[in-house]
Amino acid sequence: MNNLNKKKQLSSFDIMVLTSELREMLVGGFINKVYQPIKNELVLRITVPVKEKLSNTQASTENHTLDASSDQLNQGQGPRYKQINLMITLGKFMYAKPKTGPVDVQTGSSRSIPIPGSFAMLLRKHLKNGKITDIYQHEFDRIVVLDIAKQETYQLIIELFGDGNALLVKDNNIIQPLFSHTWSARTLRAGQIYKFPPIKVNPRKLDLPEFNKILTTSNKDLVRTLIMDMDIPGKYSEELCIRAKLDKKSKPDQLTDGDRDKLFELIQELFEMVETEPHALLIYTDDGMTDLVDLVPINLELYDKFHINEMDDFNSAVKQIFDPDSENGELLGHDKREFEKVQVMTDQTSTEVARLKRQLEQQSIALKKFTTQIKNNREFGDAIYNNYQRCEKILNEVTELRTKFEPDEIIQQISETEDIVELNPHEGYLILKMKKIENDGTLDIKLDMRRSVMENANAYYELSKRAKEKLSGTKKALRQTQQGVNDLSNKLDNIKSQDIPRAKPCVRKHFWFEKYHWFVTSAGNIVVGGRDAKSNDQIVKRYLDDKDRYCHADLGGAPSVVIKHDPNMDGSDISDDSLKEACEFALLYSKAWHAKLGAATAYWVKPSQVSKSPQSGEYLGRGAFVIRGKRNYITNLKLQLGLGEIEHEGRKKLMAGPLSAISAHSRSYVVLAPGNIKKNAMAKELSDLFNIVVDDILSILPSGEFALVKKVGIKND
Repeated sequence: MNNLNKKKQLSSFDIMVLTSELREMLVGGFINKVYQPIKNELVLRITVPVKEKLSNTQASTENHTLDASSDQLNQGQGPRYKQINLMITLGKFMYAKPKTGPVDVQTGSSRSIPIPGSFAMLLRKHLKNGKITDIYQHEFDRIVVLDIAKQETYQLIIELFGDGNALLVKDNNIIQPLFSHTWSARTLRAGQIYKFPPIKVNPRKLDLPEFNKILTTSNKDLVRTLIMDMDIPGKYSEELCIRAKLDKKSKPDQLTDGDRDKLFELIQELFEMVETEPHALLIYTDDGMTDLVDLVPINLELYDKFHINEMDDFNSAVKQIFDPDSENGELLGHDKREFEKVQVMTDQTSTEVARLKRQLEQQSIALKKFTTQIKNNREFGDAIYNNYQRCEKILNEVTELRTKFEPDEIIQQISETEDIVELNPHEGYLILKMKKIENDGTLDIKLDMRRSVMENANAYYELSKRAKEKLSGTKKALRQTQQGVNDLSNKLDNIKSQDIPRAKPCVRKHFWFEKYHWFVTSAGNIVVGGRDAKSNDQIVKRYLDDKDRYCHADLGGAPSVVIKHDPNMDGSDISDDSLKEACEFALLYSKAWHAKLGAATAYWVKPSQVSKSPQSGEYLGRGAFVIRGKRNYITNLKLQLGLGEIEHEGRKKLMAGPLSAISAHSRSYVVLAPGNIKKNAMAKELSDLFNIVVDDILSILPSGEFALVKKVGIKND
């Protein structure tokens, strides 16, 4: 993308959709770190447990772990988890992205670790390990509130308008703002009560009388009235004019009743579309998608002649625009292996399913709302007709009084009428109490003083009719959304059930010890064992030095094993744990495995006790040695082989050896024991688990048959 500067900040509609997605993504997560790369930027690093479908036996574990702290999660306790960075540029935008590394001081990208500012350190002090319980938009303003629970409850308030600000609040009191300010309407300073910015009107809660009043009293043109007096963002105000087929430069007080009613209805529809059917639409001037114009959550007629690219979710679209690391387009990446592509498909499909489920929930709410509107408005219209003469008498009386008295005097003149619940001559309406037709209850019904009884009743019938039309459309949309959820859920099941192609194993560089059987002890010593008679000779002749130790199983058909002394380790002696592990290793690759023994004995000696010179008259075959002097036996050694990936001198290697050594160096491993599975079959299964070619697996397994006892840190497909 060459031009990303046209969209500079998020609108109120953008924030409405974004907070809904962030709530789904981050609620239940724990704040781990806070950074302040530059003055007006914050980064919250959040540890979020991965929400997976668990079995009944696992469910209690996850519920318990979600209440754990981020420190516990970072130590690998509980279910799988991920870390997400919530990137915030005050006064402009925010979005979430997976944590891939430290945060860059200047750009917020993953390059170098920033020094936390004083405000970031204050947030760490109060919010570290705090659980995010809610994320929401305040009113219809460009303000995002994070509710965070620890022993006490805090709010982190992010202001995305003007120059922006961030404030830590507890019990409505400001603990500290990032920027201190004082205005006539509010003061943002430590110790003061936090007040949200005053707003003229919330367009989401605007009713028809208030709407008409704003239009009829405005001295601006129509589009500016929508923007400045009703707080509707600019492009959406223009969109409303286009959809209503009204000149945006026209005078609002000259609109007909029908024009105002139509415009009011379109505003309600606009909010309903954003709430119930949000999308993530990137708007470009060209098919090549080189010139980005905007990001919107719904289709706008304003952009009919532009190219539209829809993304899976709104947060990803915001990230695509504002993330400095996304400039070259890394949503799918380049040169990905087939396995990674399938993983991306899984993640994207899961995200889309979650989005559609949120949409389905909103549509269900809308369905109930329209059903209620149909019933209520029909009931209002019927009640007016049923009380026709009484309504007509009262409306005529009020109309006559309006010609003789001022509004306040009219209220005094008619205050004795019990039927009137409320009278508002200033805004031109009154509310009458009427009996219901179907039962003995009553209804409070608003009547427009400027309309006749019939016009008032028909207005309610028209509202009922429109709600019925909307109900029909919502039912259709709900069925389509439900079908979409079903289709994508099936697609997700199919993806997960695929025999996912594994990446072609890369060529691995070899260390000197890899041509033998080998492992690294839990203390860090290299241990090597012969594969055959020739390599048994080589190991002793080439690699057995004075400070090393020699091990052998106490039975025939076992390899010679050498424990190398590490000159970098403190002390001159090899530890008892390493000696025991080396003796276990000698047994694992002996005939004991093939014989399926449960336990056996091995021993170790010093290099000076190992000789290739037999007694007079005796003969030593290739790979055989004479042991002189005391042998140090270790008994009751179990035959359990661990196999897992370790990192040695910066290179990843698959290592097989005693379980204690494997568990010390690897988080993901398997435990094998003598069993009934053929070596080739076991090698193939392990090849799929570790993405290693079968031949490499075969080369590190002992001879015999196997049983897979346990997997540790490896997800079962």
